[in-house]
Amino acid sequence: MGSRVLFQSLAVQNIEGGAGKGKKPALLKSLPQCRLFEDHMERRKSVLNGESGGMKMDNIRIRQADMDDLDGVTLVEARCFPPAEAAGREVFEKRLGTFPESFFIAEEQGKLIGFINGCATDEKTIRDEMFEDCGLHKADGAYQSVFGLDVVPEYRNRGIAAQLMDYLIEDAGKRGRKGLILTCKDRLIHYYEKFGYVNLGVSESVHGGAVWYDMLLEL
Repeated sequence: MGSRVLFQSLAVQNIEGGAGKGKKPALLKSLPQCRLFEDHMERRKSVLNGESGGMKMDNIRIRQADMDDLDGVTLVEARCFPPAEAAGREVFEKRLGTFPESFFIAEEQGKLIGFINGCATDEKTIRDEMFEDCGLHKADGAYQSVFGLDVVPEYRNRGIAAQLMDYLIEDAGKRGRKGLILTCKDRLIHYYEKFGYVNLGVSESVHGGAVWYDMLLEL
């Protein structure tokens, strides 16, 4: 089956650690978008300063993926997802050939340790068909989707997932996207809210037989 936002199986709560900043002042409840923007900017600063729930790794390089990464991303996916949710080699081959510009790799001294990827679309939520049908990718789409956020077990809790997410968010902004979309399980909603994502409720997705939630980040 197609990939599913890798963060779920990765137990992202262990990737970055730490919860939010506590209860928000009542005054800010009337300004949710401002609060979300401030949270995202503060999150970006913490990533750059190595304060994202683990030790900073200065030797991590993030770059655009290419077809030479096919075997590597396939292996990483298999380590991060159960079979029912993991994308296979054929799916990744199609993605790398269709939207390499939104497929980013994290590596340490040439070793692939994580990645993030997703197609562009005009839709505000992800449909299960998108995971395998690369024909649904729209190069000038208004929204950047996130199909997978993977970090191998031995490199989790070091801020790498946050670096990958922030890299994709920044890239989407440079490309003029209106926002980003993803789906996640309920236990990870709070994690993505720290980047500015808003929970839209239960998704129509039935990927892997699980219950997913649609998340939207407006830029």
